[in-house]
This record gives sequence, C-alpha cells and structure tokens, in this order.
Amino acid sequence: MLNTNMDEFYKYIQQFIDEQTLVTIGSGISSAEGVPGMGKLAMELIKDVPNLITLTDKEKIDEWQNIKTHLDKGIDLETTLTDVHVDNDLDNAIKYATYKFLREFNESIVSDVLKGDHLLKIVPLLSHLMPRNSKELVIITTNYDCLIEYACSVLGIDVDTLFYGTTIKKFQPSLEKKQHRQIVTNRAKPAIKINHNFVKLLKPHGSLDWHSTPKDEFINISLDSPETVEIITPGISKFQRERREPYNKIYDICNQEIDNARRYLFLGYGFNDQDLQDHYEYAKNKDKPILVITKDLTENIQKLYDEASTIMLIYEDGSGSNIKYKHLETNIEQHDNAKLWDIEVLTEKVLNGKDN
Repeated sequence: MLNTNMDEFYKYIQQFIDEQTLVTIGSGISSAEGVPGMGKLAMELIKDVPNLITLTDKEKIDEWQNIKTHLDKGIDLETTLTDVHVDNDLDNAIKYATYKFLREFNESIVSDVLKGDHLLKIVPLLSHLMPRNSKELVIITTNYDCLIEYACSVLGIDVDTLFYGTTIKKFQPSLEKKQHRQIVTNRAKPAIKINHNFVKLLKPHGSLDWHSTPKDEFINISLDSPETVEIITPGISKFQRERREPYNKIYDICNQEIDNARRYLFLGYGFNDQDLQDHYEYAKNKDKPILVITKDLTENIQKLYDEASTIMLIYEDGSGSNIKYKHLETNIEQHDNAKLWDIEVLTEKVLNGKDN
C-alpha cells in the first residue's frame, strides 16, 4: 500500500517516464509561458469582435451582445460560446480575433527562445519523456500555439504533425510510416529501418501554423493569414468542424493512441474536450494509471479523480502543492512544500533528484 512517504509518491510519478505513456498537454502549460488563457482571451474578444462585424446587421449585433452579456456575468468563454448560437460570419470573426491575439504571443515567445532569453519550462521534462530505444513519444495537445514544437527544436527532436513536405507541408497522414524509414547499410545488403525517435504531435483543435487552401488542401506553414488559418474555437460550430478533415482523421488517430497507451500523463489540461474525454473513459481505458499535473483543481479534474481507479493529482496549494492519490481502496492526500504543479520544479525535484 502506498504510504505518506514522499519517496513513494515520487516512484509513482517516475513510472510515467516510460515509452508507453501518452502525454496530453493543455492550456496551463502555455499559460505558464505567458500565453493568455481563456479569461484574457474573452476580454480581447469583447474589445475586438465588434470591429470585425457589420454594425448595421442587427442579428449579428444581438448575437454578440448575448455573448458579451454572458461574459460580463462571469460565465467562462467556452461555456458561453457553446450555449450561444452564432452565425458563420460571427464565428469567423471570433476565430480571426483569437488567431491575431494568440499569434502575437506565440511569435514573441519564439523570438525570446531563439535569442536565448527564454527557456521553455517543458524542455527539461521532454528530455526525460523521450524514449531511449528509438520509440516515438506521442503528445496530444488542444493548444493552438507552437510551443511544443519550439521545445522539441531546442532539444534537436524531430516533430511529426502528419504534415509532410519542405517549405509548405501538406496534411498526408498516410505517409507517416514512410516518413521515418531509414536505409541502413551493412556488409550483406542495405536494409530499411523504421526510426521512431521523434515526437508524434497530434493537435485536434488545429494550430496557428495550419492553413487551408481554395482546393481544400491543408498545409503547414508559418504565415500571418487569419482568413485561412485552421483552428477550432469553442462554440456550437466546434462540433461541426471536428467532423471534417483534417480534424476527423486527427481525432481518429488520437483515439487509437489513447487505446494503445498503458498510462496517461496530463499536463495543464482542463478536461474540457468531451470527444477526447469520452475515449479516455472507455471501459478498456478507464483503469489505466493516471497522473494529472495542474495549477488549479477544477470541477472536471475532481470528477475525474472521483471516478478513476488509479490516479494521482498534483495541484497548487498555498505556496506548495497538494497531492491526492487513489488506488483501489487506498485514498491518500498530502501537502508538499515544493511547487510540484510547476513542471520545471517537478522535473528538478522528482526526476533529477534535486531539492530546491
């Protein structure tokens, strides 16, 4: 039985540094780097969206006023955009404003990374998570930004987002296996080896560097083009967009990876994507070990804890962390003075064995 000795807690955490761990990353990781969360995005939308819609169109004005009223009452952005119906033009205006706002922070952060002024917190953790025996590390992220891609670049790790090509990459998931073949020469004859030492990054909500063309092709290129960007913003239309390509295919692959994994590591993830959540909760998946690292303990995360059979939560508690662990009949809660909810501190203290 797991006791309150912190070394035993650490052993549970360390098992997630394994090639069969599926990592899911949410907005909390980006927020720690300075990317605004939903609250600040909501304020930006209130300021910018009215400038992007036709003020003489009474229907759009009424729709937007309904959204603003919800936000002014303190209702969160995701709930508001799900509850309030908007037409296609207003939906595009919300996407446009979201893209312009977040892209500015994305570009600022990568500039600081390139100049050596900023080390992304996830870089040390990624170096531990990467398999040592030519296996791929699978990461699912609902974030639009490219911070994971930048972190991998810092470490010299290849990233596979299912887009292939050179300057302009096209969404071609059928080429995944071919993409990682290597010709190995030996004395007998050349042989083909599959190299899996890379990060397979799945972004079911799109990305700031994904765009669509008039030919309905989906490409990956760093381009400031809010008219063509492919991101799925919250709202009723989110469910419609998820059912078309490339998102439908990406969700299928996410579900396959959820099934294939032996354990789940969630970093800064709020559990607000019902499609993904449904698959994590399938009968064959719901008993797999879970580790959740988060700053805030939300209602959704507490619900996950209550329903899971083997799970550990680490979240902010005063100046330190609270750790909750459950396995079968064991249910333990303990405070730690270290900020283990911060992945930088977690890596140093638990994985590198350094006391700060």
